Amino acid sequence: HARRSSAMDDKNAFLASNPQYGYGGTIDSLRATEFARLARTGTVYLDNAGASLYSEKQVRDAAEDLVTHVYSNPHSSAQSQESISVMRSRVLAFFGVDPTEYHVVFTSGCTDSLRKVGEAFPWDQGGGFLYSNLCHNSVIGIREYAADKGAEFHCIDVHQSSTLTPEGEDIFNRIKGPSIFAFPAQCNFSGIQCPLSIISSIQQKYPHIKILLDAAAFIGTSRLDLRRYPADYVCLSFYKMFGYPTGIGALLVRRGAEAVLNKRYFSGGTVEAVLASERYHIPRKNFEDRFEDGTVSFLSIMALRYGFDLLERLGIDSIHHHIASLTRFVHSTMASLRHPTGTPLCVFYSLDTCDKPDFHQGGIITFNLQQDDGFPIGYSEVERLALLCNIQLRTGCFCNPGACHRHIGLGPEIVKAHVEAGHVCWDQKDLIKGKATGAVRLSLGHVNTYEDCVAFLSFLKNAF
Repeated sequence: HARRSSAMDDKNAFLASNPQYGYGGTIDSLRATEFARLARTGTVYLDNAGASLYSEKQVRDAAEDLVTHVYSNPHSSAQSQESISVMRSRVLAFFGVDPTEYHVVFTSGCTDSLRKVGEAFPWDQGGGFLYSNLCHNSVIGIREYAADKGAEFHCIDVHQSSTLTPEGEDIFNRIKGPSIFAFPAQCNFSGIQCPLSIISSIQQKYPHIKILLDAAAFIGTSRLDLRRYPADYVCLSFYKMFGYPTGIGALLVRRGAEAVLNKRYFSGGTVEAVLASERYHIPRKNFEDRFEDGTVSFLSIMALRYGFDLLERLGIDSIHHHIASLTRFVHSTMASLRHPTGTPLCVFYSLDTCDKPDFHQGGIITFNLQQDDGFPIGYSEVERLALLCNIQLRTGCFCNPGACHRHIGLGPEIVKAHVEAGHVCWDQKDLIKGKATGAVRLSLGHVNTYEDCVAFLSFLKNAF
């Protein structure tokens, strides 16, 4: 009884300090009615940056739609075409713009969107591909297209600042040809949110440089206003926002920025005329028609509305504040955990503190654990023990080498030496010569609760 009373007192103190937690007191009923599988399976789901959780209502509504209506191939059906057009407008409305300002190209996901930009951009020896050191591999991979055409590529340090470093300014000033600067709205490794104000400042000072925004890790938990921050190319995956459907994403292209993109490959649905006998084809004039190869995943597109229904019902700002409350609580409690020797249990790779009024930290806490003598505990061991407690986390570098190596302190020569020693992505070599090769990532989402966080914190206290 005393333990239950103490736990209740702790929660009441949390609620008093975090009035924006729980969507006005509805989080518990939401969990019980739309995410009942979590309680039924005893799962503590803390990998929302990997994939957001879909609601059961969302899936039921999508299934009811499919068994009620007949959706045919949009190349055959004007009705399907109109439904897709309506969804394009809804996608844009979520980001504060409309079809007069942006195109929506449906893709298989954020990675596919990034690839389409890389393939179609007019790289040449006078231009360059400039990318933040916080970028995901799917962004960094664009440099191969640039390098093949003789363009420069540079990894730029943009870290909690709305201005470039002097080194970055020098690079931007030197490159005069068609170029792209790419950065993530939120780093998927650390959860650090990059300053979106840099978009307009670069566009005004360097009109030949297009802005490519990787929005995948940001948009499910924070508001992206493209009218205020008009990136030229915005790439996203919908499962990162609301879990279902998977295999569908979008490339949002600011009107005017599409003019430089020259798509070479053509396919079904992308041409007005073509000859099989000679090299002759005429691309379709409409940008979306030209860039969406073959038949789009139209049934998945129809299902998007139910994911947007969920986010709009909760409110993206309410989601942001709910997650921020939990992130501050978990981070501060983890920071207080110490061994009897006084050595901190946790080493963090996110912001030093979440207790800031401007709060430029998303719902991600990335860390490693250490023993009482400061020797690191391998992330694979943490993951295995967490799974035994039915806690789902993510470990490794999360396909983000720049942020991972920067935070952990792995220089190029160390990384290459690790490869020589047999360490590659996806293996279980979490420690090499006493040095961590990756980290543990906890990521919170719109349906996580105070109880989820307490369960994770209890796991840390009991297991380590």
